Amino acid sequence: MNEVSETELAEARKQIQDLKEQLDKLYSIISIELGSPLKSLKSMVDLVQMDVESIDNPMVTESVRYLNLQMEKLLFQMSNLIEWSSVQVKNYAYKPSTFDIEGVLKNVKNFYEKQAENKGINITLLADERSENFGNNSNMVQGDKRMIQQAISNFVSNAVKFCRKGDSISLNTETIENQIYIIIKDTGIGMGKAKLQNIFNPSRKSTQKGTSNESGLGLGMITAKAMLDLHQSEIQITSEQGKGTEVRFGLPLEK
Repeated sequence: MNEVSETELAEARKQIQDLKEQLDKLYSIISIELGSPLKSLKSMVDLVQMDVESIDNPMVTESVRYLNLQMEKLLFQMSNLIEWSSVQVKNYAYKPSTFDIEGVLKNVKNFYEKQAENKGINITLLADERSENFGNNSNMVQGDKRMIQQAISNFVSNAVKFCRKGDSISLNTETIENQIYIIIKDTGIGMGKAKLQNIFNPSRKSTQKGTSNESGLGLGMITAKAMLDLHQSEIQITSEQGKGTEVRFGLPLEK
């Protein structure tokens, strides 16, 4: 076997460093050069929508609402791209804290309620309805709150995307010993075995359009898995075509 010379090793190290610098630059472009203008544009659309609500012109009002919804979807996709590249390129720092998981679920539900309503989908926070301990210490978990909220948002976004008019989505929690399991369940179109097996494979990311012809980058589930891998939390998914999907993962209770 031929030995690798010091010159060849040095050249390989230089190529790796150059590639890292290019990836860092790409990450900066995505997060700053694209992310900041999009957020500014969304703020402007919000202001326009506030003004047009008082205009007696249904076409203009509906057009601005549609534009606002599309901006929200674009920002969400951008957020996934930034988070995924952050985990893959920048070695995102895991910053655990103690937080109320049902409060996070409530935030996600509130964010997607309007989008679900526009598709005729009912979204429910079951933990909120049945738990007299809502917001109490029994719901306190350990993890990176921002990453967990992003992961849950990705699962709910996927559920909304693949649900039809009349379908439902439920968010729930279940405590087993020292873990709280977060459960996102829908009655949407579901998945076959082949798609389910490749759902977290970056090279086989889904390009399937949603029930209202929604498109996406296919990074939502992959990004969620990358974040939950940092928590050492396994994602369990059960699904059947025509009958819906259930996503479940656990987080440790507050010690």
